[in-house]
Amino acid sequence: MFLARRIAFPFALLALVIVTLSTSGIAQRKRALTFQDIMKFNQIESPVISEDGAWVAYAVQPDRGDGEGRVQSTHTSTSYAIPRGGKPVISPDSRWVAMVLKPKALDIELKPKEKQKSGLVLLATSTGDTVQVPSVESFAFSNDSRWLAYLLAKEKSPDAVKDSAAKPAVKVKKEVVGSAIVLRRLDSGSEVRIPFAMTYAFDSTSRFFAYVVADTTGSANGLYVRDLARGGTLEDTIAVGANNTYTHLSWSNANRRLAFVSALLDEKEKPRPAFLWVWDGGAGKATRLLSSDELSQGWMIPSKNDLIWTKDGQRLFFGLKPTEKANKDSVVTDGKDTTDAVLFDVDGIVKKRELDVWHWNDPRINANQKKRWKDEKDRTFRAVYNLATGKYVPLADEEMPAVDATENPTVALGRSNVPYLRESTWRGEALDIYLVDLATGSRKPIVPKLDGAAYLSPAGKWVVYYRDKQWYLYSTTVDSTRSLTESIGVPFHDEEDDTPSPPPAHGFAGWTDGDKDVLLYDKYDIWQFPTDGGAAMNITGGEGRRREITFRVQRLDPDARFFKAGEELLLTAYHNKKKYTAFYAARIGGSRESKRIEEEKRFVAIGKAKRSDVLLFTRQSYTEFPDLWVSDLMFKSPRKITNVNPQMNDFAWGTAELVEWKSLDGKPLEGVLIKPRNYSRGTRYTVLVY
Repeated sequence: MFLARRIAFPFALLALVIVTLSTSGIAQRKRALTFQDIMKFNQIESPVISEDGAWVAYAVQPDRGDGEGRVQSTHTSTSYAIPRGGKPVISPDSRWVAMVLKPKALDIELKPKEKQKSGLVLLATSTGDTVQVPSVESFAFSNDSRWLAYLLAKEKSPDAVKDSAAKPAVKVKKEVVGSAIVLRRLDSGSEVRIPFAMTYAFDSTSRFFAYVVADTTGSANGLYVRDLARGGTLEDTIAVGANNTYTHLSWSNANRRLAFVSALLDEKEKPRPAFLWVWDGGAGKATRLLSSDELSQGWMIPSKNDLIWTKDGQRLFFGLKPTEKANKDSVVTDGKDTTDAVLFDVDGIVKKRELDVWHWNDPRINANQKKRWKDEKDRTFRAVYNLATGKYVPLADEEMPAVDATENPTVALGRSNVPYLRESTWRGEALDIYLVDLATGSRKPIVPKLDGAAYLSPAGKWVVYYRDKQWYLYSTTVDSTRSLTESIGVPFHDEEDDTPSPPPAHGFAGWTDGDKDVLLYDKYDIWQFPTDGGAAMNITGGEGRRREITFRVQRLDPDARFFKAGEELLLTAYHNKKKYTAFYAARIGGSRESKRIEEEKRFVAIGKAKRSDVLLFTRQSYTEFPDLWVSDLMFKSPRKITNVNPQMNDFAWGTAELVEWKSLDGKPLEGVLIKPRNYSRGTRYTVLVY
């Protein structure tokens, strides 16, 4: 059983039940499962909780057939069902839920070669009223919940044309022509249709809506914006250029600035070296920050990029690419040879034959090269633009390919696996770790050939890293290193790891405010290490090791960069002997844990409401499906809110119990023994080993 966007039920265990029941013949009243029964069991997919904790939305999907989307109140019995709904998104004010409308399962089964298009369903939580839109590629709410934007899928039928009389400058392929975006005002239901749009983005304050247009002529290609405070009906131009392409719209949450990349398409409709821009929503003006011509020789700004603002809006991380690599990636063949020579063309003859030629000096074996090809082809090398100084600084290159985007204004962490690519095939990955100056781009090696993890503190003062079974702390200000765990007396590495590589660490939990502490895991407990050299503190009080419980921090705010002093942490607690998971709590700066909820079941946190202390979680066991539950963080009155497989009561389910034995070489082993319903001790049963 597992949980990762899809809440799964232990069907492997179901298979065991089928065998034991069908062979025992002792099921009374309740019947045995059939293969068709298993296909009708539902899974819960994509569960989300609203920001105020008042609503939960999810999809219910059988193994075969059509599922449905559901929207459930956490306070009342109100619930809504949307046939074939999935991947729900709840508006920030909880008044609306948008879902993907999946194609019919029968259409997918009977028409496998036809591309089945998904649609959109919009539901009002106050009434349950819905609006359905067919053929939708994507959708998004504005942060103020007043607007919904959705991009229609491309259709064969003609759409409204901007400047349709204009003569195309180049022959435009269908895939580089936009479809249409619909901007819907949620309170009134009025809509504005924007033809030939390709991509879009609301700014975080919900003042502006930006979108890219690519029309059939190429003459109106551009980036446009609408002021939502003026109703969203008037279109203003940010940038426009015949046969230009505009990509990677990225809003700064701090100051209503929009970063984007523009490039001119060549005669083969491939983007040329690009330009980096910023549009200032306050001034209503676009500024070209950087062109490929202004870079060091051999480098360019690619159209396919990665733009990341710092939270203060003062720095913009973006990607560069070597010109030689970009040119190689964009090679296009010029048609087919129609002469008799094609009959004797060796390349053509072996085109569909699989032949891999590997040189002993290649950095990676062929299978690895193929697997990584797409990532390598699209790889960019990080740089940063400082808006205060008006200067850009290259950070990464082919010798040090990876540099983290960081919030602190001084240093970033760089990584290079280049010297160790060949030996990684048999030894495992290794990295050289660098400290990179954001003002100059200069790099300083701090940890060579690291086969563990390394993390930079939020303020950039420290780097914690793991090697040779210990954690170390490096000061970026005084260039010194000390061991954190050597004198603790408990192992911080995985003692049960039996791979050829060095044993990995049990893990890193995070930093505290002001870079004052770093939190690390041993097998059982959570340790708080002051960065100033003070004594380490076991914030779970050593109870994990004493009781063989593995405590781990459950992050409830995915955007939090650090833990606050005295903050209470929700913990998962895995009982290594009894194999169940509970919820506990511990406090930053404390030295003990406390129980929140514990049964011999598996509890898994899905997410916490952003603006209230409502937690969405699941509870499961062999005989209990992982339905959705809600509770406050003290778990005073947890409440089950779904029951997606009521048919479980119809079947002779059986029981499961933990068993222990020793292997032939005397090693202790553990397993789960699944017994049929009405098991009779002393009776012989057929056993299936999974």
